[in-house]
Formats: sequence, structure tokens, C-alpha cells
Amino acid sequence: RGNVESLDELKKYNDFNQQLSLIIQRCNKDYLLERIFVKLDMRKELFELYYNAKVDYKLIQHAKFLCSEFKEELVTYFKEQFLKYVGDTCKKDEYQKVCTYIEGIAACKDGEVLSELYYYILNTFPRRRLLLEEFERVCWNVSFKKVGVK
Repeated sequence: RGNVESLDELKKYNDFNQQLSLIIQRCNKDYLLERIFVKLDMRKELFELYYNAKVDYKLIQHAKFLCSEFKEELVTYFKEQFLKYVGDTCKKDEYQKVCTYIEGIAACKDGEVLSELYYYILNTFPRRRLLLEEFERVCWNVSFKKVGVK
């Protein structure tokens, strides 16, 4: 039931695809479906599971895994969510929450969008140093251009 490792044994049978289809149809626990999809490299199914349900933290958690096939969709979605919430933030914990979308973009390694959002923050919210610092902290390992920033 909860043992995803038993899928390896199930692969040995000729009707594996039928059995897998039945398991997926009857499974009502997203965390089990997630484990199955990751184990079997079923990116499309994992993407649809969390994208359609708008489970942002799971999309961010799996962004690196999913971005090989869904980079554009993920980056667009994370950017939209970031812009939707960034104007309402004013406390450090809120900055961290908003910057989780930046983590998703960073996992997809889209330096261009990161630069765009950085300059958006710099120009729109220049006094929010904590937000800028949080953004930089999240992006420290992804190259994004901070040209002309003092």
C-alpha cells in the first residue's frame, strides 16, 4: 500500500501499466501519488497533480525535478504569484514567504526573470531593504544581474 519500493517488483509483470493505472485511480493520498510519480519519473502527472490544485509549496519543492519539462509554466506561475503578494508584504516572515516563489524560479535557473524581479523590487519598493536582502539570500547561487546596483 504505502511502499513505493514495491513498484520495482510490479514492473516485472506484463500488465504493469494496467496495475499502475488502477493504483493511481484508486489512490486518494497526494503524498503517495507524489512518491509514485517521482519514483517512476512521471513529471507530467506530478506537475498536473500540484499545479491544478494550486499547491504552491509542493511545486516549489519539486521545481528542480519538474523544470526540465515545465520550466516556462513554472517560472510564469511563480512570477505571477510573487507579484501578486509582494505589494502586501512588510514584515520579515512575509518577505520569506514571498521569496519562496523566488526559490522556485531559482530552482529553474532563470536568471533573467530573477533580475527582472530584483529590479522591480528595487524600483518599486526601494526602502524595503529586508525584502531585497531576502531576495539576494535566496538567489545567492543563481547568477542574476545586479548591474548598476549600489
